[in-house]
Amino acid sequence: MTLTYAPRDDLADKILHSKHFQLFMKLLRRAGHKVRYFVVGEYGDLKGRAHFHAILFFQRLLPRVDQYPLYDRGISPRYKDDYPAGKSQDDAPFCDEIPQMRMTHIREWPHGHIKVDWRADERAIRYICKYLLKGTKEYWFSLSKKPALGHEWFQEKAKLARDLAVLPSGFEYLPPGGDPTKPYLMTGATRRDYLNAITQDPADMASASEWVQKTFEKHHRQRLLDEWVSLSSEEMAEIIAHHMQSHFEHLEQVQREKRQLAVDNLLDQLRQSPHGWLRREKGRYVPGYPFSVWPRKKQHGS
Repeated sequence: MTLTYAPRDDLADKILHSKHFQLFMKLLRRAGHKVRYFVVGEYGDLKGRAHFHAILFFQRLLPRVDQYPLYDRGISPRYKDDYPAGKSQDDAPFCDEIPQMRMTHIREWPHGHIKVDWRADERAIRYICKYLLKGTKEYWFSLSKKPALGHEWFQEKAKLARDLAVLPSGFEYLPPGGDPTKPYLMTGATRRDYLNAITQDPADMASASEWVQKTFEKHHRQRLLDEWVSLSSEEMAEIIAHHMQSHFEHLEQVQREKRQLAVDNLLDQLRQSPHGWLRREKGRYVPGYPFSVWPRKKQHGS
């Protein structure tokens, strides 16, 4: 889909307004569409006019019938090019009856016209992605992240691995219709959600590859951090006090064990001493008398 601007006094057609596209998506969802998106906003090469190129992914395309008066009257939505002169088309919503690759006006995009290609395929995605590779910063890029695109397919893949009790050795994959000779790699939120869907138990990671282990440990630390940040100040204080008490109890236990070990060592040495005595020599106790008896020197003349 291409979304364009008509000439405007507020120069909105000269500056990319990401909020316009975000509102467009909100209106589509409010109308009943289950839709995800991948979008790039850029400026035209000839006149520098702002516009958006978007790939829309639908689960449900047709709007709910009860929202549109035209449907209530048994009339399909009609668009500006189909209306007789002087007639209004305020009720024309976005739906699958929009003409193929023809300039059309819909109520969800009041800023100008749209053009829809219902036969979108890999070439259409490549057409959008090329704007990200132009080497210029004069564009706006966004895509659905919560969850990431393809989330349902990756969750099914994770379920299969979980059912088979198989941990992944890496994050390479082959998507439906993908080229087996090309590399595909999960990254970011997709990798995180895929691994979390298989397991969240650190004990399960012992047999995983080093690559997977590092990724799992990273996400495990992030989960702990998120859980900590979500706590109230009272809960944080209670947890800190509990950990401090446990820490001090552990230190006391360690000190008791060290003292007991020192006493046990002395008793062992005392039992090994042939005379039943210990003496301190160079900072440690060794078997022997507590003092040495040396012959007194004879005084001169005695």
